Amino acid sequence: MSIWETAKVKDRLINLLDLMFKSSTNASEKITTLHNDFGIDLTQEEEGDLEVMCNLGEGIYEDGLMKGKQEGWEKGRKEGRKEGRREGKLELALEMLKDGMALEKVAKYSKLSLSIIKELAKQNKLI
Repeated sequence: MSIWETAKVKDRLINLLDLMFKSSTNASEKITTLHNDFGIDLTQEEEGDLEVMCNLGEGIYEDGLMKGKQEGWEKGRKEGRKEGRREGKLELALEMLKDGMALEKVAKYSKLSLSIIKELAKQNKLI
């Protein structure tokens, strides 16, 4: 077999594997392409196996998609809560600063660093 023929066989094999494992192509389209492009005719049993394989692939994809969405939602909730708590602390610290509380006490009660409290006070022209 020449190098050219070997390359054609490899290309055909890659195309066949690509067809078989694409999640965007349904079983009936795969069966038609196998027949028309590759000259492969499947028995009814093989067609059934192909349908199962396609449905399994779609199921795995859908499961992964749902898990990804769930993880993203949970992460967003956690980050949102964390950010919300920080904003709440900053608002509380600002109110304490406006009431004339010492910077150190504001830092202690808000559990924010003294440097953050100083910056907050500067931004609001309180020092």
